[in-house]
Amino acid sequence: MKLNGFHGTTKNRAIAIKKNAFTIPDYSDKVPSDLGGGVYFFIEDERFQPPNFLACQYALIYKAKKVSSDVEVISVNVESDKVLDLDLEENQNNFNLVRNMFMKNFFERFTDLNSNIKKHGNLDGFILNKLIEANMFTSQSEQPQVIIKSTYTPFCKGTVSNVPNGKEMSVRDVDLIHLAN
Repeated sequence: MKLNGFHGTTKNRAIAIKKNAFTIPDYSDKVPSDLGGGVYFFIEDERFQPPNFLACQYALIYKAKKVSSDVEVISVNVESDKVLDLDLEENQNNFNLVRNMFMKNFFERFTDLNSNIKKHGNLDGFILNKLIEANMFTSQSEQPQVIIKSTYTPFCKGTVSNVPNGKEMSVRDVDLIHLAN
């Protein structure tokens, strides 16, 4: 599957990415975003605003410390046959089944995690990481390299919604990411 993604960030970070490539943050002591560990991009879905616009909005709200000229949107191409689409009913059902079993003893099993994980509330990304680490997706060779899902990003800080306003992609293998021309 070929996907085009848009990543909003600061101009300085964009220069570093173009020079040194993307890196995946270490999530060992913090909660990953909703799709688990990886580099995040907005992708095309006709139901939502264009993904480059969403990436720019994200950068303006969450990355820029000064004015709009401090942000840049990086366009990339990703190709992988190992895509987990969490908008598909079968994948949602499987995730919910495992999440329900997982959450029964969550706080007892992970008492060593810092309080940030418990305060975050949405543990989907953390659970996805644990499921992938435990080879819960058929076999090691079938582990997802890319996770996609329609999500809600609060472009007005402090807002929450269960209705998506964009489609995101988390790329778990930086070697799959190629800067677009």
